[in-house]
Amino acid sequence: MDKIESINAVCTEFYKPFLKKIFLPSIKDNPVSLNIYDSGIYGDYFRQEFKSNIYFKLEKMLDFTSKNKPNKIVIWTDVDLAFIKPVSFILNDLLEHIKENDMAISPEISNGTKFNTGFIAMRCSVENFHFIKSVLEQIKKENKTEQWVMNDMAHQSQLKIKVLPINYWNITVSKPTDPYLVHINYIENPQERINIIEQKLYVWKHIKARFIKM
Repeated sequence: MDKIESINAVCTEFYKPFLKKIFLPSIKDNPVSLNIYDSGIYGDYFRQEFKSNIYFKLEKMLDFTSKNKPNKIVIWTDVDLAFIKPVSFILNDLLEHIKENDMAISPEISNGTKFNTGFIAMRCSVENFHFIKSVLEQIKKENKTEQWVMNDMAHQSQLKIKVLPINYWNITVSKPTDPYLVHINYIENPQERINIIEQKLYVWKHIKARFIKM
């Protein structure tokens, strides 16, 4: 029987404010294991070292996948993301989306043709292991991030990958009326780079006021 066993995230020093002020407070009702991996990298996405953090994340995904049984399903998430619905509600909904699929991933654009790698539910299968391994090898070879490489390679693979509905909301997608979670993956007209953290926290403050009843 399918079961989501854990929620996993990689965090850098740059992203720790999001971990503490956005992600962790939103999953206080989490009923499954939570694993936060410190990459040991500062991880500002305006710097080359951000790619090193992506390598670290994919290597963690490979390690975790290789050590667990194929029927084990896990979530990999960014930490500039908040659960708006209760975690148990989201876990149950994800099981419906992944039951006939290898992965279920949040949407990057409204029409569901592209996914965002900031939120992934995936099986610990041999097939997924080899797919992630190929993505890692490709981004190292081409010196790219994983987002579009993974999208391109997904179309060429035999994996069944479900792009989730817009309730699994990335800011790049049209605003849903009933979001389950929100990933603040985009800041419109960003100002000084050093203010990206403050800008994302400002966006979260307004989203929280609108969708979360205190």
